[in-house]
Amino acid sequence: MRARVMAVTVGLVLLAAACGSGGTPEAASTTTTQPATTTTSTEKPQETRRNKEPIAYEDVVEVTLVDIQAFWEEQLPAVYDIEYTPLEDKDIYAGTSDDPPPACTPEGGQGTYSDIEGNAFYCPLDGGYVAYDDETLFPELYEQFGEYAVAMVMAHEWGHAIQDQIGIIDEYKTILIENQADCFAGAWTKHSLTNESEVGFRAESKDLQSALGGMLKFSDAPGADIFDNSAHGSGFDRINGFRLGFDEGVERCAEFPDNPPAIQNIPFTSEDEVATGGNLPYEEAIELATTDLNAYWTALADQVGFDFEPVENVVRFSEETAMPECGGKQYTEDEALKKIFFCVDDNYVAWDDIYFEEVNAEIGDFGLGVLIAQQWSVSAQIQDGLDKDVIESKEGRLQQSCFTGAWAFAVLNGDAHNGGAVSLSPGDLDEAILAFLAFSDTPDDEGETEQGSAFEQAGAFSDGFFFGEEQCAQMNL
Repeated sequence: MRARVMAVTVGLVLLAAACGSGGTPEAASTTTTQPATTTTSTEKPQETRRNKEPIAYEDVVEVTLVDIQAFWEEQLPAVYDIEYTPLEDKDIYAGTSDDPPPACTPEGGQGTYSDIEGNAFYCPLDGGYVAYDDETLFPELYEQFGEYAVAMVMAHEWGHAIQDQIGIIDEYKTILIENQADCFAGAWTKHSLTNESEVGFRAESKDLQSALGGMLKFSDAPGADIFDNSAHGSGFDRINGFRLGFDEGVERCAEFPDNPPAIQNIPFTSEDEVATGGNLPYEEAIELATTDLNAYWTALADQVGFDFEPVENVVRFSEETAMPECGGKQYTEDEALKKIFFCVDDNYVAWDDIYFEEVNAEIGDFGLGVLIAQQWSVSAQIQDGLDKDVIESKEGRLQQSCFTGAWAFAVLNGDAHNGGAVSLSPGDLDEAILAFLAFSDTPDDEGETEQGSAFEQAGAFSDGFFFGEEQCAQMNL
């Protein structure tokens, strides 16, 4: 976040969201490398993972590919009217330092481990093959984040294989190729989450948190040019592509060449901004966000016909002060510390000052801004006459995130409600997702949450960002 001239460390689940093929790679024509020991048959059916024992590492690629291949055998004819050609065992390379995959170059020949280390890719030449780092990347993903981390990488790379079979892998710029592969991965994830078959990989709702973290971890650096040949997109953009597939299926992904999703291109504007990563000091970030939110809601309320009283009462407390009171009741330390909230009964915003200064440093100023903006949305809900129980419900929380996304879009597009006083910096939208990951409920075994998972909150934020305040106002509360 920048002014126009004008958890201590948050524990996040971060995984590889697939590194992709990066444009139009070239492949080897011959190789002596042995393929991975995967299979596309169902000779060894695997029970679903959903709420059951983890799949052993040596089986997870096999189980995943059984499901991915079956998914595309159905979807490719249904959506593209093209018969799916399965990748065979010889087309899957589990690369190691002793046994690297073929070189993905016009000259062909044997590759090196450095070609695959920490990576996974689809190579469209020599008939097409998928390679992954079986020595470092996949074992570490499995150990740290579980089976879905591995499955998601394979689903993304299979997206590139599908693009090759469709014949569009060379057709349009790299970032949309990568975004469409994320979309395909999202469509497969939804299938895996809802399919009741006992054969193949079965996702769980908590895996969607990992999907967000993975897109953030393996996204382009803030300020990167979206037109660069190696561009994959910001975490926010990659998550949007994934979510389009998850929500609307392969049919929406198929529309990308003619109806691509909006990709945000937010550059740095000065060397000072590069040095700070676009992040403001804590007090300045608070001043800009709160002033802008009051201006935004005052202008919006005027448009829709209700009076918005700016939020002037902010209570900043810490473990070194007394806890705040709300409705005649004093919060306990357990109820208040490391939290930000709006006191509905007494009409004020409050947060743990020491902790949220750390949040500003760890997540970034717009992560803090999003958390504050949600509370301004609560004030607007109250002033618009919503019942307290509705405001504190899951649906009410999601509407708050939706309005926060609409505010973010207004800031990105010149902040007309406040004379252009504040704008977004590179990385700000990713900071918003980090905030949702850090401060949202984790789904239980049935996939339920009381106030919305990070995936749901980020989705509501995106809806507000892309479709505006009217979309938020029409949510079913």
